[in-house]
Amino acid sequence: MNTSFCGGASTHDAADFTALHALYNLCFPALRTDPASLRHRLGIDTGSQVLSYAGPNGAPVGFAVVRADALLLLCVAPPHRNRGIGSALLREAETLLRPCGRAVLGHAPDTYIFPGVPMDRHTDAHAFFEKRGYRYSWTACDMALDLTAYAHQPSLDCHDPRLITRMRRNTPEDRAQAGRCSAQIENFGDFFARLPDVLLAAWDGAVVGGCGVSMEHCLYTEAWPDANTFGPLGVLEAYRNRGVGMRLCQDALDRLQAQGAKQAYIGYTWLEDWYGKLGAKRCMAYWMGEKSWIYAEKDAWPMGP
Repeated sequence: MNTSFCGGASTHDAADFTALHALYNLCFPALRTDPASLRHRLGIDTGSQVLSYAGPNGAPVGFAVVRADALLLLCVAPPHRNRGIGSALLREAETLLRPCGRAVLGHAPDTYIFPGVPMDRHTDAHAFFEKRGYRYSWTACDMALDLTAYAHQPSLDCHDPRLITRMRRNTPEDRAQAGRCSAQIENFGDFFARLPDVLLAAWDGAVVGGCGVSMEHCLYTEAWPDANTFGPLGVLEAYRNRGVGMRLCQDALDRLQAQGAKQAYIGYTWLEDWYGKLGAKRCMAYWMGEKSWIYAEKDAWPMGP
């Protein structure tokens, strides 16, 4: 790690990740995670660009991570805030992002540590970005469900005999069918083909939805050590509002519960009321926004003859 540029932002190879991990956990106590998970999700070894700001003793007091057209992360240690460090890091990050025409806060096309700007009692930095030209698009949240208190509610389910839920079979044909389903759901790609364990919703034999049900720990391993990842969950639009998704959701939760999971961490959702029916509670909200240079420059162009 290059920390020789004391008092300034600098690009480095992030070979020594220990200090950045400690800084991340200090800045986001409700979303603390282990070094390996943070390194992987920030794409440190797969092309992401890291900017650090060194303090008087040469140790980083702030850093930012850029990947593709996304600002994955920007944080400054609490004692060093309101001194222009965040602004300096953002300026350097935007120098890298400008050729893409825009800067998305939080999520790159292939990874994220946060889907947007975290907002809770510990941190709420969206005003910082708004002042610098970032525009709000929508709000997402993370939720947690206590599986020791959860009980299946059949009254919420679809009971049409044409609907069954089943685990995806590990065959090329079943993976392909599951992948085709998720590819038709907004921003899901081929998730249902790639995830290790997926519960599928089938209507008259055709896959119409799915939900990840592996016992993998949630991303924020140090803040939520007893929580398992839940999802992603998605259903084709033609089968929504019929109880299909709720049946799939509850059957998936039943499986996690039977395997001994104590908590389900539902990340990156906007269905707060929907999951709330089952007892899930919001634990983090995210301000989703971006900044575009394409339109700003286009608006500045002279009119044609």
